[in-house]
Amino acid sequence: MSSAERFTSLLLHSLGAVHVPRLLRELPGPLLIHVSDTPSCFYPTLVRILDRLRPAWLVISGDLADEVKLELNPALAPRYAARLSALHELLAPRLAREPRGLPGLGTRLVLAVGNHDDGQLVERLFPEALVVRGAARFQAGGCACAVSHWAHLAEKSDAEYLFYGHDLARLSGRDGRRVYCNGIQWINVLDLGSGCTYRLPYPAGIDAERLLRRKIGL
Repeated sequence: MSSAERFTSLLLHSLGAVHVPRLLRELPGPLLIHVSDTPSCFYPTLVRILDRLRPAWLVISGDLADEVKLELNPALAPRYAARLSALHELLAPRLAREPRGLPGLGTRLVLAVGNHDDGQLVERLFPEALVVRGAARFQAGGCACAVSHWAHLAEKSDAEYLFYGHDLARLSGRDGRRVYCNGIQWINVLDLGSGCTYRLPYPAGIDAERLLRRKIGL
């Protein structure tokens, strides 16, 4: 990344946005994008990334409306359902669009059920998605992948690329042939053609939303 792009990335990060580098915009694809533990304030940023990169796969590894802690407070179910409906409304037209590098196809959606998710509601609102309870292995192009909300469940698979979230106990990185992708730590982009992974920082304030540490103004 050039110095100009680094400056742009830092500036947009501070403003609550994400810079998609030219390198990623020019990859021939197909691409896979992975995020996790997504508060609803991140949804507009997510769709802007989808619009720029047009991935063949979108993987969200749980806690789809992470500011709604459903496990801790089941009475928040109506708020959670409203957030998921909004997410589906944003994603639906993008899933139907032709992804980069795979003409004639749509974007595949994989949703892992997290501890703050309602699995039955996720299945009902996202009929086009592969909804994963626990962990699942799937093949994305030539890449063997596994997804779970929890790292320890994903790594039980023999897959090479592991996508998960929940916490930072298992950070992103490579361990032998295996590539660990923590979707809380980074927005992960996998080039399915080359097998290379790339990381984008989340916008400033996302962790505060995840942890319910919102600023209170006077």
